[in-house]
Amino acid sequence: MLNKPEVDHLTTLILKAFMFTVPCHVETNAVLGKCVIVPVKGRRVADSTVLPGLLIETPEIHLANPLTVKRTCSNLVKVALFCVSMAGDLSNPEEGTITVHHGISLEMLELNQLLNIGKQLVSDEVGLVVCQKVIHPSLKQYLKENHVIVLDRAGLCLMEPLSQMTGSKPIASIHLLSPSCYGSLKDVSIESFASKHFVHLIPKDTVVCSLILCNRNETAWDELKRACETAEHVLQLTIKEPLALLGGGCTETHLASYIRHKSCSLSASSFKDMDCSRTQYQLVADGFCRSLESVACSLNHDGGEILTDTVYGHCWFVPSGFPSVSNWSDLVSKCGCGINGNTENLNWRLLQGQFGSPVIQGCPEAPSVKVMDFLTLDCFVAKCSGLQVALETANLILDLSYVIEDQN
Repeated sequence: MLNKPEVDHLTTLILKAFMFTVPCHVETNAVLGKCVIVPVKGRRVADSTVLPGLLIETPEIHLANPLTVKRTCSNLVKVALFCVSMAGDLSNPEEGTITVHHGISLEMLELNQLLNIGKQLVSDEVGLVVCQKVIHPSLKQYLKENHVIVLDRAGLCLMEPLSQMTGSKPIASIHLLSPSCYGSLKDVSIESFASKHFVHLIPKDTVVCSLILCNRNETAWDELKRACETAEHVLQLTIKEPLALLGGGCTETHLASYIRHKSCSLSASSFKDMDCSRTQYQLVADGFCRSLESVACSLNHDGGEILTDTVYGHCWFVPSGFPSVSNWSDLVSKCGCGINGNTENLNWRLLQGQFGSPVIQGCPEAPSVKVMDFLTLDCFVAKCSGLQVALETANLILDLSYVIEDQN
C-alpha cells in the first residue's frame, strides 16, 4: 500500500505525463501522444519522475565521455530510424536457390552495402541512428568515428513513439534510403537513474514522455504499473468524451435507489408487455441493484459500516470501530463523492450487502453542485464500459445455462 505523499506524488506525475501527450497544436484529426513507462526497481516510489521525450537504456554508454552530437545548420539533430536488421546477415530466401559467382562473398556485399548506407547518413548530416534490431559492429564503428550516435536493439515497442516524436518514417530497407524519411530532435543527452544509464531523446514539441516508475520490488512495481496505465487510459477516455459521474460509490447507490423506486411504480400493462409478473421483475431489479451496491461496498477498505441516505441515495462510509447503533450524524461528514454533507436530516440506512438495502419509497433527488466543492469523480466512458461488460457476462452465463446441463 502507498502512503498519502506517495499517492499525491504519483498523481502529479501521471497528470504531468498525460499533459505532455496532449498536442500543443490541435489539428482536425489530433492524435494523443504516448507515455512510455521506464522500470526502476529497488528504489522508493518518491524517486519516480517524468521527463519529456524518450529514454533508451544503453548499458555501454560511458558517463565519463562527453556526448558529442552532430547538428544541422538549424541546430537540430537529424534522426534516421531503421526497422530492418543492419547486422549484415543474409535475407532468408525461404524457398528456392541463390546462384553466386565464384569468388563473390555475399557477406562482404552486405557489409559494403551497409557501409554505403553509413556514408550516405554521414553525408546527409544525420546525428542519430536508431535501429529496432542489430547494427553490424563495423557500421557502428564507422558512424561513431563520424560523430553519429548509434542506438540499436531499440525493440518494436519504441518504434511508434520514436516515429511520432521525431517525425521520421521507419526505414525498412538498406538498399533504398530517402532523405524524406529523416526526422529531427531538439537535443540528445545522457541520464542516469539508480544503476541504469539512458540516452535521453529530447523532442522539439513534446508529445511523447517517459515515466520513470520506481518501486521496492518486482511484484509491487508490476501492480503500480498497471494502476498507472489504467489512470492514463481513463484520462485518455475523458479527453475523447469529457463526461464524468459522481464517484466514491455514489453513482451506484443512487442508481440502485432510482431503479428500486421505478420498479415499484410500474403499471400492470408494463409487466404484460415484458411477459413477466411483478414479482419476477422485482426479483431481477433487486438482483441488479444488489450488484450495483456491491461495487460501492468494494470501495470500503477499513471494515467500517456503509450507509445510504433516503434523500439522495448516496453512499456514506463510517470509520471502523463504531457500533451499528451509533448516531450516524456524528460519524460522517461527507458522502463518498463529496457533494453532500450531513447538514440536513438524510435518514441514513445501513447498506446490507448481499441482502440489499431497504426499498426507498421516494425518488432520489439530484443534489446541487457548488463550484468550490472538491468532488470524487469517475470516468463516464470507463464506468459505462464496465457496466456493459458486466451485463454481457451475465447474459452469457444465462445463455450457457440453457446449453450446459448436468445429467447426473
